[in-house]
Amino acid sequence: MLPEELFQKLKKMLKSIRICVSIVLTLMAVFLIPSCGSNSSDQLSDNNDTIQKKDLIEKLSSSKAEASIKDFLTGKQSITAEPLLTGNELEESDQSPPVKVNSNKISNNKPISSSEVAFRDLEDSASYYQQNIEKLKKIDLIKDEKIITLKKENSELAKLLQSLEKEVEQLKLKSEIRGFSEESELISSEIVDLREKFEDNADIAKDVGQQSKSIDEVLVSDSFEKVLPLKKDIMTQVQPQTVITGNTIKPSLQFDAVVTSLNGKSKEAFYTEFFVVETDLDEMLRDLSDLKPFMMPEGPITSYSELWARSRKTPFTYPNVLKTIRTALLEKVSAGKGARIRTDINGSAKIENLDQGDYYIIGTASLGKIGVTWNVPVKLKGGPNKISLTLSNSSWSE
Repeated sequence: MLPEELFQKLKKMLKSIRICVSIVLTLMAVFLIPSCGSNSSDQLSDNNDTIQKKDLIEKLSSSKAEASIKDFLTGKQSITAEPLLTGNELEESDQSPPVKVNSNKISNNKPISSSEVAFRDLEDSASYYQQNIEKLKKIDLIKDEKIITLKKENSELAKLLQSLEKEVEQLKLKSEIRGFSEESELISSEIVDLREKFEDNADIAKDVGQQSKSIDEVLVSDSFEKVLPLKKDIMTQVQPQTVITGNTIKPSLQFDAVVTSLNGKSKEAFYTEFFVVETDLDEMLRDLSDLKPFMMPEGPITSYSELWARSRKTPFTYPNVLKTIRTALLEKVSAGKGARIRTDINGSAKIENLDQGDYYIIGTASLGKIGVTWNVPVKLKGGPNKISLTLSNSSWSE
């Protein structure tokens, strides 16, 4: 009785399976109907699947299948495997066209239109460009902050530059005042020397006047006993008159210092101090220790003529250089080895009572960008001598 009960249960199960399969087929047909109109090949493949599934259900539910199952459960007969599809059916199923997937379907089998695709692409592009715009705004904000910072720094630097320019002007004024003070000291010392000479000459003139008065009294009274004795020191100071011949004429030197610029304009070195000495400028200054720090072998200054011109232009850059050079030249003049003179308003000068021989006309003037220095050799002969100082015979100029 047990196999009979099992058989009945299996029969009920087959019926329920048949019902479920029909429901599934109905649902599949409902979902596949919208796509049938778009593709005929999809419709044919769906129909073939439906027919095959119906044949499978009929074979399972046939009386022959039920008897075979009953005999297997009672132990009378073993069930032999029988293919659900015959060879022809298998060939037909293999030759059935493949199912094509519609690319316009989404997960819920709804088609996507080209307008929706384009709209989604636009949304993606808009999002991408919006992100780039935000990045550019941040970069622009950083640049604006940097510009503000640079403007503040620029204003501070401008104020610092103005203060430095004022300091430079003050230093220039101080250096000019210092240079003028040095020249005034030298001029005052020369004035003192001249005053002393004048006083000595005045004393000599007074003694000579008294001697002349005594001589007049003797001549009038014819009494030589009243003649005052002559002072020996006065007579020694009176220089004997020199007899001038053709070979013993004292030379004189006349020169002018004029610089002609590239535009053709001439500038005179007026009221400029010059020295006529027997020694070359470089030879005179070479052994001075105060000038050696400015004349290094690999330094920017190549000659003493350049050093003199630069120290005259900017004395604060080269402290005590101008005074040292001028003192060395004055020592030569004081030793009787030359003369000192200043040019007039036309840049001309004349020196007399010089001995014949070789001399150097030495001087510097603030002409051009920095200045001009002359160290011109000249041979003085008896009588007048004349020379012109220009850029061509200058020792340094700029």
